[in-house]
Parts: sequence; structure tokens; C-alpha cells
Amino acid sequence: MGNTEKDIQDFLKKVSDILEDEKKYLERGDHFNVFDTLVYSDEKKHSAFIAMLLDPQESHGQKDKFLKMFLAVVGDTTEINTKTSEVYTEFPIDNNEGRIDIFIEDKKGKKAIAIENKIWAKDQPKQLKRYDTFLKNNYEIYALYYLTLDGKEASEYSTGKIPPQYKCISYTKNIRGWINKCIEKSSGAPRIEKSLEQYNELINELTGKEMKNKKILDVMAKNAELVAKICDAKTQEEYKKYVYESYMKNNLEKFCEKNDLIFDDNTMYYENDAFCGLEKTDTGFYFKKTKWELGLWLYNDDNKMLKFGISSTTGGKNKQKKKKLRCFTFPPDDDFPYGYDKLPLWNLDTYTNMKNGVYVTVITDKVNDVLKEIEKENISI
Repeated sequence: MGNTEKDIQDFLKKVSDILEDEKKYLERGDHFNVFDTLVYSDEKKHSAFIAMLLDPQESHGQKDKFLKMFLAVVGDTTEINTKTSEVYTEFPIDNNEGRIDIFIEDKKGKKAIAIENKIWAKDQPKQLKRYDTFLKNNYEIYALYYLTLDGKEASEYSTGKIPPQYKCISYTKNIRGWINKCIEKSSGAPRIEKSLEQYNELINELTGKEMKNKKILDVMAKNAELVAKICDAKTQEEYKKYVYESYMKNNLEKFCEKNDLIFDDNTMYYENDAFCGLEKTDTGFYFKKTKWELGLWLYNDDNKMLKFGISSTTGGKNKQKKKKLRCFTFPPDDDFPYGYDKLPLWNLDTYTNMKNGVYVTVITDKVNDVLKEIEKENISI
């Protein structure tokens, strides 16, 4: 069954209402979470926060309460003395054989707990094997934990062919369960409770338990046929080209006319390519002058950023690097002999900024900076 114009309008209205509500939430700061910026997927920072909670001597004032709950959640059997144990991060082991992410030591009881924290980082060669050897040589009782988002096993690359004794734990089950218990026990300490709630929100996001766009996804699921058409690759290509030509190209042409520049976007599109090259990286557009051998060129760099600089308009590499211009951040390379800058690659935010003129302003401001320096320094390019 086909989708009528009314179906499309109704769908877009629902999405628009959700976005408007989201805007109000943002204005009130309802989604503010300090961990989004300071921690997110940085393993060392996650380790530091977890270790801080586990440390009986830390400023949270809960003494060994959090540590006890953690040991109960993971089913630890070392029976370390939680009141006197010391907690470390990046704990160095013998002979520079590595650093343990989170290390809990009961010196008097000659017991220890080591936690290797892996969110997205790859396993290191015989990492768990080295940690197990260190623990075995220095402690009478110990436990080695391998912490990941979903509780997966370590690779043979980390364990060696004969795996050491270790236990898998996860953010999804163990850390979330532990943090929830910590929240329950922190009702009399509002600052700690709020921090734990925000950290829990981050864990939910990292483990897929919380979707920031859940309402939009729900509307999309109920309009699956329409969404499939909108998300169709060909429609996406046409949409991107339409936004560029409707809201950006004309403004860039006017800018070039005003500044005695030639605008050239003949390399913007390749057959079966979306925009700025999904398969090719030499697509973009030029700002040229007839007397120049080189032009100001914007092109795609590995689908991550757009490189912007002065480069050849006839193709090929520029083997002779020049002095970097002050208007550029990065030093000269084979493509850009005077240095270059990086601009955000095309994405959904970019298309919004194309429509409201923000992206045109970003680009033309950069071009103006280059033109001013060329003129000031009397550079003949």
C-alpha cells in the first residue's frame, strides 16, 4: 500500500512534535549529564570513577559500603578485609609487564583483586596471562576479573593458549546492578546519589539499555514502510544533492561573484556516490582565480572530515611544500603545500546548517581568511 501525502505529513508532524519536546527538555537542562563529556567511553576515566567508589578512604564518605556491595554483586570469594584494603588505578606490575586498570589490595591478608576494564579497546598480548602470573607470585589469595560491556570472554591473544583463572563481569549486569544498589544506599547523601544516577544513565546508554531517540524510533517503527522509502539509498543521495543545490550552492556562487572568484563544483558528484564521495575521496569544490595555478579546495578526507586548503586545480601531488600560512592549522602536505584546515564532514547536522546558512558562513569565512593573508603577505600562488 502506497503512502499518501497525508501519511507523510502526519509522520513528519509526529517527529516534529517529539523534537520540539526534546528542545524544551534541553533548554531546561533535563538531559545534562557531566559524565557524557568527562567520561563517556574513556576506559581510564571509567576505571577512575569505579575505583573511587570502591575505595573506603575516598571522599564519598560511605567507607567500605560500596566495596562490600561490589564484591557481593560479582560473587567474590577472596574475603579481603574491606575496611583496610587499598584501591589503585593503573597499578604497575613487575618488570614493566603492564598496568592493572583497577587493583584492590589487602596487604595484611596477602590478598588482591585485579580488574581489567575493556569497553571498546582491543586485548593486549598475553595481558590476562601476565596479570595472573603477577598475582600468583605475590599473593596467597587473589581474583582476576575481565570487565566488558556485555561480559564476553577474553581472546586467546590475551589469555594465551592455557587460559588463567579469571571471571568475566559486565557493565550490563554487574556494574549496573552494583550502581543501582549504591543509589539505594545513598538516599541520605543527595550529591552522591545524583552523581550515581547520572553515571547509571551513561552505562544504560553504553550498553543499549537506554535510547535517547526511543520516541522517534517508536514512531519510525509504526511507519516502517514510509521510513524504508525515506532511508532508501537513492532517496538519500537525491536528498543530499537537493539540500546542497537548494540552500548552499547559490550562496557560494554569489560569494564568489562578489570576491572575483570562480566557483567550480564539477567534482561534487560521481555516479552512485552520495555526496562528497562515499567511495572516492577526491570530491569537493574549488574557489579559483584565473591567474592562479592553484585554487582553494574543499575535499573529503577518509569520510571523517573535509580538508580545506590551497591545492592544485589540475590534479596531481604538490611535491614542493611551501611555508604554512597562519590561517591554516595543519602543516603542509603533498595535497596542500601551504597547510590546511579541517571542517566537519557532511552529516544530518550539516544539512540543517546548510539550510539555515551556517555552513556557508563557516566556509566563506575560511576563504576570506585565506584571501586576506594572501593579499597581506603579497603571496603569488
